Amino acid sequence: MRIDLHSHTIFSDGTLTPEQLVAAAEENEVSILAVTDHDTLLGVQPTIDAARGKNLNIIPGVELSIDMDLRNHGYIHLLGLFIDHRNSNLKSRLQKLRAARDQRNRIILKKLESLNICLTEEELIEEAGRGSAGRPHIAVLMQRKGYARSLKEAFETYLKQGAPAYANREKLSFTEACTLIHQAGGLAILAHPVSMAIMDEMELEHMLLKLRSLGLDGLEVYSSFHKKNFGDRLLVLAQVHHLLVSGGSDFHGDNKPDIQLGLGLGGLNIPVKVYDDLVKALQNRVR
Repeated sequence: MRIDLHSHTIFSDGTLTPEQLVAAAEENEVSILAVTDHDTLLGVQPTIDAARGKNLNIIPGVELSIDMDLRNHGYIHLLGLFIDHRNSNLKSRLQKLRAARDQRNRIILKKLESLNICLTEEELIEEAGRGSAGRPHIAVLMQRKGYARSLKEAFETYLKQGAPAYANREKLSFTEACTLIHQAGGLAILAHPVSMAIMDEMELEHMLLKLRSLGLDGLEVYSSFHKKNFGDRLLVLAQVHHLLVSGGSDFHGDNKPDIQLGLGLGGLNIPVKVYDDLVKALQNRVR
């Protein structure tokens, strides 16, 4: 049995529909799967519906982008796991973030137009389909229309932070994100901590303690992006400082083609105890 507590659908920047995600989970023998689309809950219920009657437990989740300045282009994403995806406070805040994302897309398209790259908002909406449009969809359009040879080139040359078509977007503070997750009955889990770009062990420990004081419940120790020694360090820090342990592939389908659901880059093996401990933590909180 495999578990994967970090995956995406077409409702954010994944390429699989909820039905296709469920089929991929069955093919890869994943029995416990969290759907954690970026800043949206729209993919959760369709995935639950698609998994009905199958040997697959769907965990409602979300991945939130955090507004926090870090050195070396580091950034923080926060997973909300086991949330109530019908929670009105969380849904309302995410709708506002989506409106801000749409405005950001318009700014990016105008910047691209000034660089003689002509993409329309209608094309972007069509490309995103049922999901929330963002930079990955813009990159796909750029590649399709011959403005970039690959998605990587589109990001590196035009769309990444510091590139000529980049635009900032509204993000949540860490405290607000944790509060929203907790109000929705979930656990606040630091996604792929390596993305913070903090390699010094003492500095990393200090940051985790700071985040814990702001509401962090745990961290993603098992990740497609973690080398074994880094994962081992995270596991020790989690144990020493009483933080929960989670793990997931960060599956995006063709947008991250090397990452497989439940397997990561091939060797991801998340112990079932990880899921059991998360459930126990939730149960203890309810009591």
